[in-house]
Amino acid sequence: MRVIRTLILACLAVTTGLRCVASELEWARDRVRLTVDNTVEAVHASFPYRNTGSKAVRVLVARPSCDCVVVGNASFVVGPGKTGALDVTLRLMGQVGSVRKELWVATDAPDASPQRLELDVEVRERIAVRPRMLFWTRGETSEPKLVTVTVSPPGAARLVGVRGPASGFAIATRPGKEGGTWQLRIRPSDTRERRSAVAALEFAGADGVPSHLDVYLVVR
Repeated sequence: MRVIRTLILACLAVTTGLRCVASELEWARDRVRLTVDNTVEAVHASFPYRNTGSKAVRVLVARPSCDCVVVGNASFVVGPGKTGALDVTLRLMGQVGSVRKELWVATDAPDASPQRLELDVEVRERIAVRPRMLFWTRGETSEPKLVTVTVSPPGAARLVGVRGPASGFAIATRPGKEGGTWQLRIRPSDTRERRSAVAALEFAGADGVPSHLDVYLVVR
């Protein structure tokens, strides 16, 4: 009887012109492409959606492929006909070149497969800092080490200062032989104990926008 009743209801829906629409999220786009400079610490993106069904849809989980991706709201309910956007933040953490991360969104919609979303970021190395991390071994001679900064093109930005640790490391800065280059000479006060610190290189862009890149200093 239950099967027959289901068939009758289905026939009534067809003959009366009603549509049995499954609740589901329709995504305006499943990929976001961005281009940024490597002085940017994080990028933000939005994936708009709309519930095209007649019932509410619950987003159960939005799971990124990397801990470097933070989802603004990973669990929520979307009413029928409602729209919104899933906001994500990607922490670049010094990466350059092509950075591609995925996000899988699962809902309680019947027979709905997880939706794959992709964030594709091209990070241009406008300011190159080599190396980004300096090491000294505990007990070795406290010799200075060099960090080279190169801005391309030379007029795109200039190094305006270095915020170093209050103690433990001495930092001297001088212009390089070529335009748009600088050298940092960094030396620990001693290497008797393990220590770590960060030197923040501060830049002023040609457009007046400030930025910074970090150099990590470690006695291990």
